[in-house]
Amino acid sequence: MSRKLHLWELSRQARMQPRFFQKQGPTLSDEGNSEEKIDSFDANETSDVSLAIVIPPVSQSRKKLLVLDLNGLLADIVYNPSIDCTPDALVAGRAVFKRPYCDDFLKFCCERFEVGIWSSRNRKNVERFIDFLMGDMKQKLLFCWDSSYCTTTQFNTLGHKYKPLVFKDLRKLWEKHDPDLPWEKGYYNESNTLLIDDSPYKALLNPVPDIYIYIFFDFLLIFAATYCNISSFIQVRHEG
Repeated sequence: MSRKLHLWELSRQARMQPRFFQKQGPTLSDEGNSEEKIDSFDANETSDVSLAIVIPPVSQSRKKLLVLDLNGLLADIVYNPSIDCTPDALVAGRAVFKRPYCDDFLKFCCERFEVGIWSSRNRKNVERFIDFLMGDMKQKLLFCWDSSYCTTTQFNTLGHKYKPLVFKDLRKLWEKHDPDLPWEKGYYNESNTLLIDDSPYKALLNPVPDIYIYIFFDFLLIFAATYCNISSFIQVRHEG
C-alpha cells in the first residue's frame, strides 16, 4: 500500500470514530442516589479551602488542552449507595466508585496533553475528590475549576429538581477570564481544546461538540483516549 493511500485510510478511520458514546443504562447516580442533587452546585460557597495544586507552565510544544469532569467521568460519586456495592473509598461522606482504567486514562492524558479539571461541585469537595482520584498527578493540572466558574441559569435539570442547570462555557478559558490561568488569552481555542463530560447539556454554549462519557463500561476510557489522540479535533468533529 502506498504512503498516500495509507494516510487516506487512517483519515477514513478517524472520521468513523464516534462523536459521543451513547448511554446504555443507568449508573448509581441515575437511580436517585446521586450526591450531586445536594452538592453539585453552590455559587455562594465561601469556604477558605484552597486547592493544593502547583500550576506548571504551559508546554512550548503547544499540546492540546483536555478539560475533564469528575463525577460521571472519572468516578461515580454517590451520597447513599446500595449496601450491595463496595466503594473504592469514602470521601467527604460520599462513596466513590472509580471508573475502570481511571488511573491509566489519567496517566495517558497527563503524558500527552495539557489537562485541567472543571467540576460543577463546590470547591471544598472538588479538592478532596481530586486528592483521591489523582494523587500526585494533580500537580500536572493547569487549572482546577469548580462550580463558581459555571454559567448559571434559573432552571433545574430534568430528573433532578434540586440540581441547578449550569453550563461549562469554554470561552471562559479561551478568553482567560481567570487571570491565574497559565497561558495568554487566545492561546487555546476550539481547534485545540476538548471537554470530556458525562452531561451533554453542560456544553451547549460551546461552538463545537465535545466527548460525552456515560455508563461505566470497562472500555469507554480506552475509546476516549483513542479519540483524544487524533491529530485534529476539528477535522474529526466536522467530518465525522
